[in-house]
Amino acid sequence: MDACDENLLSAFVDGELPPHVRDRVTAHVAQCPRCAAQVDELRAMSNAFASMPIHKLSQIERARLHRELDEQLDAPIWRLGGAIGLIAASILVVAATWLAAIPTEKPVAPGRVGNSAMASAPSDWDQIAVTQFVPIGAVDDRIYLADSHLDEWMLAGLNRSQP
Repeated sequence: MDACDENLLSAFVDGELPPHVRDRVTAHVAQCPRCAAQVDELRAMSNAFASMPIHKLSQIERARLHRELDEQLDAPIWRLGGAIGLIAASILVVAATWLAAIPTEKPVAPGRVGNSAMASAPSDWDQIAVTQFVPIGAVDDRIYLADSHLDEWMLAGLNRSQP
């Protein structure tokens, strides 16, 4: 045993280890004060439980215990089934929302609806919404100079639209 392992110490105290592992744990406990203290605590607790009187259960107590155990054994299956049902319902809702959001037609160029032209030119907001992002350096600096005043232009547009 190279490191402190509480599970091995508990099995060591309970006498559940094979001889070759028990010998390694014995050697470790002899050198490790922390593990030695924990083994002492586990032995004290085990002795305290061993000294407790055990009362025999009455027929009624035994029947009640069996009934409770049977009910508890069935409960996890219902909880698991309910959790799986909720997960499946969530997946269906997300999938349906995703399918509903998929466009049914190909995107149309700005200013056109289907094969016919729009009755009026698109608003500035519509034009910006369909404009693709152009990486920096791909276009000359004049566009970026205009973009530096975009916030003022948007604020003016918002102020015009409010009553």
